[in-house]
Amino acid sequence: MPSSWANLPNEILKQVFSYIDGCHLRLHYVCRAWRPTAQERLYSDIHVLANGHVREQLLARTLGDLNCQARHYVKNLTIDKYGETIDKNYALLTSICSICPNITSISIGAPSQQFYQLIYRLRESDHLQKIQRITEPWPKEYIADYCKAILLMKFSATEIFIYSDPTITSVPESSLVLEAFPVAKHLEEFPCLEKVVITTSAYMALPQFDKILDMCPKNKLKVVHLKLQNVEVDQQRRHSSAAKQINAKPQRVLSSVKELELENDALLTDQDLMYIMEKFPSLESLKATLYESGYFSDDENYSFIRSIQSMDTALRFIRYLWRIPCCDFGGFRIAPETMVEAILQTSKRVSINSMEIKSTHPHEPQFTSLGVVKWTTERQKMRRACFCIPPHMEALYQQALETFSSQVEELYLTGSAEYSDRGVNMDDLDEEEIAESRAIVSALEYALSNFSSLKELHLSAATLPTELFNNESTKKLRLDSLRIAYCSMDISTMNALSEILEYVEDLILERNSREYQWCFAEEMYMPQTAFGTIVLIHEYEFHYIVKMSTNARTVYIDFKHGDFMDEPERLTEEQYNSLKGQLDSDVYCTEINCAKWSTIDFSGIVFNNDE
Repeated sequence: MPSSWANLPNEILKQVFSYIDGCHLRLHYVCRAWRPTAQERLYSDIHVLANGHVREQLLARTLGDLNCQARHYVKNLTIDKYGETIDKNYALLTSICSICPNITSISIGAPSQQFYQLIYRLRESDHLQKIQRITEPWPKEYIADYCKAILLMKFSATEIFIYSDPTITSVPESSLVLEAFPVAKHLEEFPCLEKVVITTSAYMALPQFDKILDMCPKNKLKVVHLKLQNVEVDQQRRHSSAAKQINAKPQRVLSSVKELELENDALLTDQDLMYIMEKFPSLESLKATLYESGYFSDDENYSFIRSIQSMDTALRFIRYLWRIPCCDFGGFRIAPETMVEAILQTSKRVSINSMEIKSTHPHEPQFTSLGVVKWTTERQKMRRACFCIPPHMEALYQQALETFSSQVEELYLTGSAEYSDRGVNMDDLDEEEIAESRAIVSALEYALSNFSSLKELHLSAATLPTELFNNESTKKLRLDSLRIAYCSMDISTMNALSEILEYVEDLILERNSREYQWCFAEEMYMPQTAFGTIVLIHEYEFHYIVKMSTNARTVYIDFKHGDFMDEPERLTEEQYNSLKGQLDSDVYCTEINCAKWSTIDFSGIVFNNDE
């Protein structure tokens, strides 16, 4: 019965009414029994194109009908502008905004100066009384128009984007912060503000944002995004000593803030770390994207980090990260000696189930960094530690592996090999690249021999030469998942791996190559391993031929994508060899020799083994 629909989960209702939206927009006319449930679900989020097609015209007429109550349900309006003229786009926007009194959010694919000017005029005309957010200005030359519009909405706005004056390259003194961010001085006038996004390309220590955040309404703010983008390295050097003198203690603690997101091009100092910990003591979610690149030589990297960051503060911050329920904090650069202590302390305080060990690029300045990924759902509890370690620091690789060998169920080993159209010639590797290969292979050997709880193994961007893979273990492993992506290896490497792996439920292959071979083909020789499902991922190919060999028989399969997903076709050996001779960027080939297999899946096209 329609009355029972109201008790369905929100996700199901959204899917149902999203489908109905595409078929029966005037639902309140054709299905009266569903009105109480359907109208609110159908009209609360409206997503339209700006081309004035039948659907958009019908929408405008429907909402404008005097007997239509649906216009009161419209809250979130999204308009996509794909090759549309501005006049058509804003005519539709004007029409909807003028007749829907409860709109709270307006998003547009490509905002312009005219868009913000229109929003300003609509608000001046007493429309959009309940508006809470509008699209972020991009490109940034429209910032002034955005600010003018959002200031007119200050009594209802819950989200604001704040930008620094583009002419300012650094803010060495906290007293000048409000001058650098013109809109910030008006924040006290926003009584409903819940989310603030602050963006600057000027070098600033995080404590310098304190004056801006303290202008926000007390106990209202829930979400803070801080974006330090395109910060030049010489600014870091110039102001690192000055940053040390900045008081890291916040004037006011923001216990109401539950979500913090940080984008930062600059290295984090002691003052930055202390400020985050003291300003935001009640975080439930923390996400960080740290973009620092290897600007300095190795010695400069480590000496600079040591000059701005102490071991005690860095370790305290790492403990702070592990206490946050949902955390995705990667690329936190620390000194090598701090990494050693961080591994030890993490093992004592936290039980992790996932670990990534990633090599820095051998031809770029070296650094060590740590990451924390933590979240919990009804089905899964993720606790991942990520360690980025230079190839020559094999002792750090070994320490991380040994410390967590009894805990880790999911292991990521990631190199820095760059993808090319031709497989790697192992003889052409230089000393640094050989060191990386040795570190990755040694880590792989150790994990396969000593990780007692290992269920999933991910190998990415690694060069795996045979002479470095000398496993002597007689132990046979069963894995839930083995993913090999963008790796270069030869047949003997995979044969050595097969001697250890008895069964893999899901084998996932993505753009791998073997020595001297073009990457239009890959060969997996694992005769002692049985597989459940083999997943082939190749985002650019629409034609994939596969040769599957076991001791019992060989099967040749042709996968094609057309306008519609095609069924896989079984080939003869002659047909297969003919197609293999035509390999190019549109035809890809995989040959797998294994003990047994059940299913092959290429982009949703499934072939079941009838053996």
